[in-house]
Amino acid sequence: NGALRGWLLIHRVIETVNGSQQAVRKLERVDADFGNVVQIATLKNPARLVARVPNQGAFAGDALIASGDELRRFDARTEQLSAPLTLVVADSRELLVAADATHAYVVRNGFGLEDVLKVPLDASEPAQLWDRVKGPIWDLQATATHLLYRVWDGSVRVAAKDTPNLPLDLDH
Repeated sequence: NGALRGWLLIHRVIETVNGSQQAVRKLERVDADFGNVVQIATLKNPARLVARVPNQGAFAGDALIASGDELRRFDARTEQLSAPLTLVVADSRELLVAADATHAYVVRNGFGLEDVLKVPLDASEPAQLWDRVKGPIWDLQATATHLLYRVWDGSVRVAAKDTPNLPLDLDH
């Protein structure tokens, strides 16, 4: 109905693990009236919310969370954290992710090249390589029909979602 149900929090907690204190990240859900806090999971460091699934389809409104080297989906209906959807070779503080109703699109860093991956939100199959570009990707946007991203040299690449591995450079 569009009413606010609550918030997701990722925060740092100091815990004693094997006799020593360590900082860990906790994922918690807090009711809209702040009356109830539910711990969902302990996350890997660093951890952050990186994208949200648009309000359409089976995963509408779900949060995508980077936890260490993993991308995971928080299911808003069951309040469960998914198994890892894919491994990402990136610091989650710098991770670029965009989502549509069925997939996440992730930029994965690698030694002077960056991969754009197409990752099913239901984890039904492994991530698919969408494109590989030289140098960093600065922006990533998913529309209903296309994926657009800006490359380090200022050029914009676009690919129709139904024709993977055929991105076009709009500036050349």
